[in-house]
Formats: sequence, structure tokens, C-alpha cells
Amino acid sequence: MTSRSIKQMSGGLIIPDVRDGWRVSRPRLIRRPATLTHLFNMKDHLKILSLLAFLVGAASLKPPSMFGGKLLVTKQIYLDIDIGGFNIGRVVIGMFGRVTPLTVENFRILCVGEQSHSYVGTPFHRVVKGYFIQGGDVVHKDGRGGTSAFGATFQDENFQLKHWGEGWVSMANAEEPNTNQSQFFITLTNCHWLDDKHVVFGKVLEGMDIVRHIGNMDLDDRERPKVDAVISGCGEKKAGITMVDLPAGHDSGEF
Repeated sequence: MTSRSIKQMSGGLIIPDVRDGWRVSRPRLIRRPATLTHLFNMKDHLKILSLLAFLVGAASLKPPSMFGGKLLVTKQIYLDIDIGGFNIGRVVIGMFGRVTPLTVENFRILCVGEQSHSYVGTPFHRVVKGYFIQGGDVVHKDGRGGTSAFGATFQDENFQLKHWGEGWVSMANAEEPNTNQSQFFITLTNCHWLDDKHVVFGKVLEGMDIVRHIGNMDLDDRERPKVDAVISGCGEKKAGITMVDLPAGHDSGEF
């Protein structure tokens, strides 16, 4: 979804369908034998056998990404925002690496600046009032392009997460399957018509008031804010375990 990727029509936004692409396999678990040297009695023996049975059983389970209607945040990043050259605060985004690990890693790399391209200095170049704000063009800084941390583009991992309401962070594309680069958007409302077309990978945890402010700015005829709203700094935020509530009716059985 470059600057021309989401088109307003009378009745909604029309975006072509895309297909599920990327899959990430689980790491192989290697168990080495251990020597038990002091089993003094049958009670101790049974305790150890019970513990070993629990550990082996737990290791065979897929690490859960969701717990009873809550989604596990695996990484947090921050975006410091300047408007008209003045800092107005920080947006913190929680990302879901157990659902979309490739997409999360792409966003993290572009935030921390591990490669030649970074989100620092890039504007939110497009606002569709009431729906979303869009940014992340690390090449031209005007919505005409971008590049990923893995090359020009990368695949659509999956569409498990949806645009359920405000604050969900999703990848922009070029109206073609598997054309994710660096551009992204943050929703201002439920954008269900974008489901299964754009990969959702994060949720705003702090600073949604800043996102709304950008969404309400005066725009030119290209849907660009008349006063620049720029990412002046960004990086990874160290944090403890964080969970995000899902809308009612959604639980771990869907994943």
C-alpha cells in the first residue's frame, strides 16, 4: 500500500486480494542425556520422573501466541514524533513475533537502524481521515517507495491478525501479493475491508493520542499533512511480559 495503494471509492476502499505466503518452522529441540546420581528413595525417584515427564510434554507444545483472548507481545519499539520541528511525544508499538516473526523482525531492524535504511527522518506522508495514517518510506520519504530489511520486498506471512479497531499496525503494499517493504499504517478505526490483504503485526500500546492528532491534521490535495509529522527517533524498548486484549469473541482457538 504505497501512496496510491489504498484507493477511496464510493462505498469503501478497494484493495486486490493477496495469498498466504511465508511459513516459519519451529526450532528443533535437542535433549542430551543426564545422569541422576542421588536417588535416595522411591519418593524422590517418582518426583524426578514426574518432572521429566512434564518438561518433555511442555517441550512438545508449540509456544502459545495467545492466552485466553490475550495476545503476547514479543517486542516493543518506540517512535518519537516531531510535528513542525517540535517533539510532541512518543508512540510505543507492541509487536507479535509468534504470529508474524518475519514482519516483526523487518520492522525492528528498520527501527533500530541495523542497516543502511532507517525510519528516522521519515514522515507520515499520507492520512486517510477517519481510517489510518501511513508512513515508512525510507527511500524517497514521500510515499513513492521503500525497501525492506531483507531486500526490495518480502512475502505476506499470514493474515491471522485483523484490523479490529484503532491502533493496529499493518504493512502497506503495492497492490500486489508479497510486496511488503518498509511502509506501514496505523488504523484509526475498524478497517475490516483491509483484512486478508495487509499483514497486521503490531498494536499501539502508548501514544494513541499522538496517532489521533496526526489523523486530524489539515491535509493538502495529496492527503499529506500540511505540516510535516516526522519520526525523529526510534528504537527497541526493553520491557517485561505484555499482553494485548483482543476484541470480544476472539480467543486462542483461532491461532
